[in-house]
Amino acid sequence: MTTLPAAREGQLPDPNAFTKRFIALCKRLGLRSIKLHDVRHSYVAAARRAGAELKTVSKRIDHAGTNVTLAVYDYVFSKDDTAASDSTAEILFRSGPKQA
Repeated sequence: MTTLPAAREGQLPDPNAFTKRFIALCKRLGLRSIKLHDVRHSYVAAARRAGAELKTVSKRIDHAGTNVTLAVYDYVFSKDDTAASDSTAEILFRSGPKQA
């Protein structure tokens, strides 16, 4: 298990220490190194693909509201719009049951 060095009492931990550990972990696991903040974007995209509601995703990434999440992650939710449009068109315009 990877741990972070403890901060001095009354001080916040050094954010660079976490980043360095994350990069080392990626390297050790043979993963392509990405910026730590990109993990957040990956989470949002994966959660939406898995069907998580916008409000749930927004809360989990600690946004003030869904409007912030929509503004920042517009590219993820525009794919939802396309999928919704395609699904609706399928229901509205599919041919009915075939007559025997």
